[in-house]
Amino acid sequence: MTEWTYGARLLKEFAEQLLVKEEETDVVKGGFVSRPRYLVADLHSGEQVIVEGTVLRNADYEQSIRHKRPPKLVEAILLDIIKDMNGGTLTDEFFAQVEEALQGVPSGKAYKEWIKGHEDIDRLTALMSAQRDMTITKCKGATNVEWDVERVVRIDVTKVMGMVDNTSETELEGSV
Repeated sequence: MTEWTYGARLLKEFAEQLLVKEEETDVVKGGFVSRPRYLVADLHSGEQVIVEGTVLRNADYEQSIRHKRPPKLVEAILLDIIKDMNGGTLTDEFFAQVEEALQGVPSGKAYKEWIKGHEDIDRLTALMSAQRDMTITKCKGATNVEWDVERVVRIDVTKVMGMVDNTSETELEGSV
């Protein structure tokens, strides 16, 4: 690809519009395999290439996702329980014990090992998860594209433009 007129953004914009139209069709939403082959020509320089490949698009799907659990909510619930167990108050001594315990928690990979020794965390997580609602999210199917560019002999721009000039507007609109 040597002598192309600057302005590849134009092709990108055109391709994005094609993609929007494709996404509206039921064929795309259901998944497909396509083997497009396009001829791209620069009508100023005469350069042209064939762009071809395979497009595999999986079907759209819905995914159920639990709402995130706000950490402050968990902390507030646990503090309420501790308060009730402590006669309704949390003393400075309690917070000093919490601070000391937090300083004893290892960081990095050691943290994961430390967590394994606290099986009750899984029980607490399961209880909290049961209280959260599910959100249904519509997801687009994954797309895989493999492509190649083949350079074609340079075209005679004057002949092509002569053919376009001799074509009526009605003929051009009907071909799109």
